[in-house]
Amino acid sequence: MQQIKLYFTKKEQVNMFFNFLVYIIFLGYSIYLFSSNLNDPFNWFMLAIAFAFLSFSVLKEFINFHFKKAIYLLTVKCDPKAGLNQIAKVERYDLFKSFDSACLIFRVLALLDQHDTENLRNLLENIPTDQVKDLLLVKAYANFKITIFNKNKTQMKKAFASLITFKDIKHKGKAIFSPLFSWEDIEAEYEYRMNDFKKANSLLNKANMAAMNQRELAQHAFLQAEVFIQLGKLKEAMGLYQEVVLMSSLNAYGEEAKAAIANQGVVYESPKINR
Repeated sequence: MQQIKLYFTKKEQVNMFFNFLVYIIFLGYSIYLFSSNLNDPFNWFMLAIAFAFLSFSVLKEFINFHFKKAIYLLTVKCDPKAGLNQIAKVERYDLFKSFDSACLIFRVLALLDQHDTENLRNLLENIPTDQVKDLLLVKAYANFKITIFNKNKTQMKKAFASLITFKDIKHKGKAIFSPLFSWEDIEAEYEYRMNDFKKANSLLNKANMAAMNQRELAQHAFLQAEVFIQLGKLKEAMGLYQEVVLMSSLNAYGEEAKAAIANQGVVYESPKINR
């Protein structure tokens, strides 16, 4: 029960409760109808159909539970390795491949958090972007981040130009793509790499941190620390690096923050990050 509270929102918990209530009622009613006439072959057939329906429904709930756990491991625990192990269970039991696109997006984000550019490139080459539109955005974002990890400014400019086109695409006044990323952070990272540190800082200050999860807050704090270093705010930067270590010690950002702290030779008290 504790895990359900961790992985699911209150609304999702209520939906899950009603789903299982419906399953139990359906099963009870099916057994009642079957037991009323044990000699009728049609009743046996309907019972088999009922059990098949319930089996697949429960399997879907089981898969969804493991997917939610993977999301929790990635976004709250900031543990991409454990998240990938969990997502492998989802893929193993997802007989109808209904979680395929979600798992692909998860794998991209987890590999990004590990800065695993080799496996990330291999994955991106095989992403079927014609199936789910959000995969187009995720692929463009991943390509942008790869150029940053590889410190290739020329390719970064091209990747950013391609990525930023997704920002204002709308249909009938509504955004087409899911709000998967903070555009302020994306633009701030670009300006930081282009050495416009004041503009990067201004963009970071505009980011909606209240909408960010633990993973996003850690990456936001890491970028803010990098900008502060360039602006000569060493104490503030060290505090943010420490915050990153506390929030995401199990991914590449946490490791880089540890290295940054060690290189400065002193750890300052971490400022509080609003959540």
